Amino acid sequence: MDNDAISKFLTQWSLPPEAATELRRLSLRPGISLPGDAIALSEDTFSSSPTPKDAARLGPYEDLGPLGSGGMAEVRRVRDPVLNRVMAAKLLHENAASDPQRVLRFVEEAQVTAQLRHPSIVAVHELRRNDDGRIYFTMAEVRGQTLVEVVDELHGASRSGRWGRSTNDWTLERLIEAFRRACEAVAYAHSRGVVHRDLKPANVMVGRFGEVFLLDWGLAKVFNQGHSEDKPVVTRRSIADATETQHGRVLGTPAYMPPEQARGELDRVGTASDVYALGAILYTILCGRAPYAGKTGEQVLRARLNGPPRPLSEWEGLPDLPEHLRVICEKAMSSEPTARHYDAAELAQDVGSWLDGSQRQAKALELVRRASATLPTANTLAEEARRLHEEARERLEPIANHEPIDRKRPGWMLEDLADQLEAKAAMRVLEAIRTLRAALNLAPDLAEVHEALADVYKQQHEEAEARGDTDEAERLEVLLRDHDRGNLRQYLDGTGALTLHTDPPGARARIFRYVERDRRLQPEYFRALGVTPLEAVPLAMGSYLVELEIEGRPVVRYPVVIGRNQHWDGRPPGAREPLPVRIPEAIASDEIYVPAGWTQNGGDEASCDSWLPKRQVWVDAMVFKTHPVTNGDYLAFLNELEQEGRSRDVQRYLPRFEGFPPYEKDRDGTWKLRNDMLIFESTPEHPVVMVDWHSAAAYADWYARRTGLPWALPDEISWEKAARGVDGRVYPWGNHLDPTWCNMRESRAGRPALLPRSEFEADASPYGVRGMGGNSMDWCRDAFKGTGPPMVRSRAVVREDPGQPRSIRGGHFYAVGQISRVCHRYRLDPAFRAYMLGFRLMRPAG
Repeated sequence: MDNDAISKFLTQWSLPPEAATELRRLSLRPGISLPGDAIALSEDTFSSSPTPKDAARLGPYEDLGPLGSGGMAEVRRVRDPVLNRVMAAKLLHENAASDPQRVLRFVEEAQVTAQLRHPSIVAVHELRRNDDGRIYFTMAEVRGQTLVEVVDELHGASRSGRWGRSTNDWTLERLIEAFRRACEAVAYAHSRGVVHRDLKPANVMVGRFGEVFLLDWGLAKVFNQGHSEDKPVVTRRSIADATETQHGRVLGTPAYMPPEQARGELDRVGTASDVYALGAILYTILCGRAPYAGKTGEQVLRARLNGPPRPLSEWEGLPDLPEHLRVICEKAMSSEPTARHYDAAELAQDVGSWLDGSQRQAKALELVRRASATLPTANTLAEEARRLHEEARERLEPIANHEPIDRKRPGWMLEDLADQLEAKAAMRVLEAIRTLRAALNLAPDLAEVHEALADVYKQQHEEAEARGDTDEAERLEVLLRDHDRGNLRQYLDGTGALTLHTDPPGARARIFRYVERDRRLQPEYFRALGVTPLEAVPLAMGSYLVELEIEGRPVVRYPVVIGRNQHWDGRPPGAREPLPVRIPEAIASDEIYVPAGWTQNGGDEASCDSWLPKRQVWVDAMVFKTHPVTNGDYLAFLNELEQEGRSRDVQRYLPRFEGFPPYEKDRDGTWKLRNDMLIFESTPEHPVVMVDWHSAAAYADWYARRTGLPWALPDEISWEKAARGVDGRVYPWGNHLDPTWCNMRESRAGRPALLPRSEFEADASPYGVRGMGGNSMDWCRDAFKGTGPPMVRSRAVVREDPGQPRSIRGGHFYAVGQISRVCHRYRLDPAFRAYMLGFRLMRPAG
């Protein structure tokens, strides 16, 4: 194209002198590419693909049809016959071609876009003039979806409170990543001294392979303040500034433009203006709507000028809005430019930090899922280990210690297998905790990680409390509080409730809380509860003693334990209503009333090899003698038998140990205590010892006939409840031992000895039964079974099984501390006698 042709073109379009000078400098000739470092090729340089003779053409290109159209130009798909590539060509409309300002703006768009070399900015290949005189430029064709389509697709797949995943695999994180890349493209433009001024979802396109493109730089403004290593973008128009839009003219899309742009204050439009528009795009991503809406552009513009958009938090039915993104959006859309991010680079960095956190959260959530998949296996292993331990106990229980190993080996094998499973379960839990801690390192504030850790520690805390390991429970409670995010507030508070009915009703109830003073659990007055019936009275977790009093009747001691968040209501097994606590009309001075109710049985592994597993057992109301049977009591029994002429029975039941009897006949034929006791001093107030089970049972039968009440030897479950109450304490007085509290080996400076029953007042149970921690042991009525008495609906079944070994409970004067533990139990042949072995009586409460 020679100079004459250029002059003719300039005359035809009547361009201003500045524009004419610029176009002359650009030397717009067919075959010449812009920008200037592109290779200039003519159509016949290389052999090309054949083009049909009647095919529509756009300059040297085959016109394949329209792709889209805007207010100033249309975009058409074209094919380059030389390189056989398909491109997009942006062509001025005929009406725009007659407007010099639009022509120059179009040329500037081409120049700006051509100089912005960024992966997310479509490259311009060349600028040409068509045969009809209209200007166009070619660029790569972009195929994909606009953000408008992607946002609609993602919100269509999401629900209230939960982000979804679209059919094209769009997630919030993936969409925000595309948005971040668009921000980076704008940041690059800012670094080259260019602001876009028309940023909106429709101008952001994502390709089929993850590409992100920022389109339509038609309103771009060059402000020549770039700060990148590349030179600022320079156009002739930006230098001359001859066609700058006048103040008051509004350019852009109202729904996404910043306030200064909406007011036509174009001299204030800068990088912060693009930041606002990007924030408006983020607004649309988060809520699925443009910040402003209206039926016409004018309505949208008026809404824009009326103030800020509706806050994101006020939209209903949205998926969960990430707080960090909401804050980013609000900052970017601040009314004042100085309150926004300085430029798109700062905004991209802020969004990137959220994405980095989101990716770390995704990895952390995967670790949470992995840990959660491990825990059920651990629970299964632990449950199987418990089952095998129980089976081993049942197999080993009937085998005497002296029997050969071959009989014991199957039980041992079960125990070993159970131990292995327990170890594997513990390792699974440890593995889960390590995995969750790794997740916590990735996302320290992720609620799911804290909740998962809290669940693990809660289970361990419950197990520690169940086995009475207070130190471990306290350690785990600290961890629980560290990781609780409010879900376990009630659990950690532990408050439970007490429902209490009495028979007859109307009992005044006072409650005492057990507190540890000098290492003993002692009842300390708490408050008056009122008059029964009492319904769901809130009580902090702990051990209590309730005193129930009705005028003219004995005061009833009713211990209760409020477990964590538990309701103590006194309902028997299978019952729907509480069982009223019976207030008896009278109780003898040497008797202790033990009300019906639940109690913790067993659970003290330190007590002995034959310890019972922890379980909750219902025990009906009963009456115990305050003290064990004494020598005075037993002599009355023998003397009555003697008077009845039953001398043979007397000889059978006469106490003795290693052939030595502690009793002798007086001159009048009655039995009395000997004066030459070799082992220890003995008085009528000393507990009777050296009796076998048959003698103790005979005495109980005699006493029952004499009183007309069903007195008997206690079964071991009833004995344990009478000794420890309901809170699972280790000793009758609490959870610590001191030799001054019961008669045991270390209680005296001299030789250990049996003492009168009135000694050691501290050796008293919560109900007031005495001497169950020391002095003398007690025969129990039921046959010994290693796994404990059989249970039917949480009640013990007493089986005497004649000839079988009997259960022995209680400490004695020559015992070490372990034997004073309430759960300690022996098995002895019913014919066995010992200098520390006696008995006490109980009966059902009539």
